Amino acid sequence: MAQPIDHLEPQPQPPMPSERSRRASLFRRVFWTLLVVAVAMAALAHRKIAAGFNMGLALRAYEQGELARALHYVDAALRWTPARLGYYLFRARLRAENDDLQGALADYTRIIQRSPRFARAYLGRMLIYQRMGRYHQAVADAEQALKHWPRSDDPQPWNTLAYARALANENVAQGLKEVERALQMAQQKKPPDPLQLSAYLDTRAFLLYRLQRYEEALADLDRALRLFNPWYESFRQALHKRKDLPEQARNSLLQELDHHLAVLLHHRGLILQALGHKQEAETHLERARRLGYDPRKGVQ
Repeated sequence: MAQPIDHLEPQPQPPMPSERSRRASLFRRVFWTLLVVAVAMAALAHRKIAAGFNMGLALRAYEQGELARALHYVDAALRWTPARLGYYLFRARLRAENDDLQGALADYTRIIQRSPRFARAYLGRMLIYQRMGRYHQAVADAEQALKHWPRSDDPQPWNTLAYARALANENVAQGLKEVERALQMAQQKKPPDPLQLSAYLDTRAFLLYRLQRYEEALADLDRALRLFNPWYESFRQALHKRKDLPEQARNSLLQELDHHLAVLLHHRGLILQALGHKQEAETHLERARRLGYDPRKGVQ
């Protein structure tokens, strides 16, 4: 039979912890928390140091013209720090130079997925699309690059978009407005950059060529060459005098110079062909080929 409630014996209560034991328990929790944080920070620092070391080796290999070795070290750096977008950007460039277009495309796309406002990643992917002949997708990326460009007073993205339209032969009249804006912005600089002006005049000439306004296009190309040729010669001489430059860096700059001139000559050759000056046109086209003009690099 159950006992009445008033006859039940009181249950013993657990003893209250002393102030000293409470402090000891708190100390142990804080100690282990700090230890875990310290270990995590040390591991993170180790990963960053290892990644930075491999990136240094990659840059050195690239300066020596050893693309395969540079790629090996960038891959190693990314294994240590797989979230570093700058490393993917460098690897995309290396892959593009090594003609691994699919690999470069994957890297640029990964960057854009993680950072949708990264304007220069759109520009990089645009160049890959152009080399693949996917010109309409290149225009879309050029539009995104302009949309997210960090400086509103920079003419570069306007010219880039206009040139992408010329390559795609898409919305050419709109491209003409965009390169006009780029030219206006470039001419406001004191003094204007002759390399920049010649590039923008070349873009306008190519757009005019697409619109079959050949005489105007030829006038722009002639002006672009008058601006570029003296600068080209003086800059080449200056590069050869720079003994402190790594050989790979010097060669890359010289190749870029030759490529720029080759594009100007190729476009002038196309315009001369359209005007019926076949012999003069072939002279320009052949010189462009000798300078390394290659439509597989995304330029036509």
